[in-house]
Amino acid sequence: MRVIRVCIGLYSWALYASARKRIEIDPETQALFEAKTPLLIGIWHGRLLLFAPFWRHCGPLPLSAIASPHADGMLFGGAAETLGLTLLYGTKGGKGGAKVMRAGLKALKNGQCLALTPDGSRGPRQVLGEGTAALAQLSGAPFVAISHSCARGWIADGQWDRPLYPRWFTRMTFRVSAPLYVNREGDRETVRQQIEALMNQQLWDLDAHYGQPKSEQGSVDRGA
Repeated sequence: MRVIRVCIGLYSWALYASARKRIEIDPETQALFEAKTPLLIGIWHGRLLLFAPFWRHCGPLPLSAIASPHADGMLFGGAAETLGLTLLYGTKGGKGGAKVMRAGLKALKNGQCLALTPDGSRGPRQVLGEGTAALAQLSGAPFVAISHSCARGWIADGQWDRPLYPRWFTRMTFRVSAPLYVNREGDRETVRQQIEALMNQQLWDLDAHYGQPKSEQGSVDRGA
C-alpha cells in the first residue's frame, strides 16, 4: 500500500509540474496568504488529485487535511502525506466525526490551514456536508474554495465523483476564491448552501472556460 501511495504522490506532482499553469488567487485571499492567516479550504472530491502539489507550490502555511478512513481516503490521503500534508482521518457523524472536528479546530487554532472534501468520500457529488458548515461557524476561519480545470483531460463518468484526469503538458487553471466569512450565529443550512454555491460556481466557471462538460450535483434526499 505504501508503494502505491508514493507512486500516486509522484504521479500527481509530475502531472502538476508538466502543466502550463495559470494560477488565479483572489486579491483579498492573497492578502490573507501574505498575512499567514489560517484558512478553511474546500475542494470537491473530483478535483482532489492535484491539490497537494498545488499547495506545496503556492500554500503559505502548513496544512492539515481531513480524509476518510475508507479505502480511497487512505490511498489518496497517504499520497498527499508523501507531499508533506498532515492527514486527519475521520468519518461523517458519530464519535469519529466529533473527534476529527476537534482535531481540525485545533489545527486552525495552532496556525495551520485546514483542507477538506465536503462531498467525500461517498457523495453525493458536489453536495456540501453539514460538518463543513459547522467547522466554518465554530472556527470563524475564512473559507476559500480551490479548484482547477484543464484544456485536455478526461472525466471518469463511471465514478461517483466524476474526477477530472488532466493529460500531460495541458493548459490548466487553478483558482482560489475570495474568502467567505460565514455568520457564526446564523442558520447552519443557510451557511451550508452559501459554501456549496461558492464551490460549485467556481467549478462550473472553470470547466466552461475550457469547454469541459458541466459536472452536475449528485442527488440527495434531505428529508430523510
